[in-house]
Amino acid sequence: MRFRVYRLSHVTRVGDPVYPGNEGPRLEQLRSIARGDSSNMWRLSFTNHIGTHVDAPNHFDDVGPKISGFGPEELVFRDVRVVDVPKSPGEIVTAEDLARAFDRAEIRCRA
Repeated sequence: MRFRVYRLSHVTRVGDPVYPGNEGPRLEQLRSIARGDSSNMWRLSFTNHIGTHVDAPNHFDDVGPKISGFGPEELVFRDVRVVDVPKSPGEIVTAEDLARAFDRAEIRCRA
């Protein structure tokens, strides 16, 4: 079977907009050759709610399955839709935005 793979994620950068109240990604240099260390080493830290991601049921339900309980094969989606929702950087996509986009997509698909 032949299939296409589309990268849906965005590159995560320090300073990117995040969900209100969340801490953004941090990058800290731990070792530096320029400072006389034997190697360059960095620590990257961020919460699980940064960038493009999948929320596990546990995100909203204490007894729901955690993301660590899913295997990689469960995170490959076969019936995917790409929806055009024009927004400015950091602007939130609402349920109403998605409903309008899906309505437009249905019209184009039927034509």
